[in-house]
Amino acid sequence: MSLTNSDELVKQLNNQVREVCRAVFGRDPDLHSPDDSLIQYGNILINVGGRKGSWIAGFDPKTNKRQQGNDLLDLIQFRHQITEPEALAWVRNKGLLDPPPAPKPEPAKPRNEEKTRFIEHVTEPGKPIVGTNTNPFWKWKSPWYEQVSIQAAQSIHLATVLGMVGHSTTGESYYSYEELGRLMGKTGKTAYRQMRRLIKNGNVEIIEQGGLVGDLKKSNRIRTVLKIGQAQALEVLLGRKAKVRKPRHQTP
Repeated sequence: MSLTNSDELVKQLNNQVREVCRAVFGRDPDLHSPDDSLIQYGNILINVGGRKGSWIAGFDPKTNKRQQGNDLLDLIQFRHQITEPEALAWVRNKGLLDPPPAPKPEPAKPRNEEKTRFIEHVTEPGKPIVGTNTNPFWKWKSPWYEQVSIQAAQSIHLATVLGMVGHSTTGESYYSYEELGRLMGKTGKTAYRQMRRLIKNGNVEIIEQGGLVGDLKKSNRIRTVLKIGQAQALEVLLGRKAKVRKPRHQTP
């Protein structure tokens, strides 16, 4: 394949970022993104603005490296672990080249009564939401961001990083405070202070402490938690004022 032809194909892919990404990941992007020029899939950010198609992934704690690329062909190779010829065959098979596919209709929004039933189901006092296969983190990531912004606004920068590097199903991640600080463009001490707020407020749980409390270099196993049974949490989810049912006190 000539360089000119290859460049034209890459350009064609980069001009339909959202359609290509839906095909690559099999779903729409996460509801929250740290910037309007980016869309997010788990720990991968893809540019839909000036540098269309460029992308960056979170640090891999095993290799201590961050994967990144300049175009969507690179992303397809990274995501599926295939060669460039195999990636080109994949996009052609998906109908993403010659000619580009017709735009897909926007998915139907859930009806209000369905949303209300979901809220009523998950807002029993004392039962916070954690990521599971049936209720994965990516589905409630946006309400989690909103809850942090309301209840622990000083830690929203760290929360954005945790949303990017956290497992799409469980919301878990394994990073040291120094690594989180680098991802934030800050120090490990800043990440530690912001994490203390998230833990104290109940937005994050430490599953396994990697070292002594306050150790900046040891990786900790943490997970995101969506608090429920509180007026502010319900307002975030429902988009309006909500009354919270009080737990019944039983006489011993």
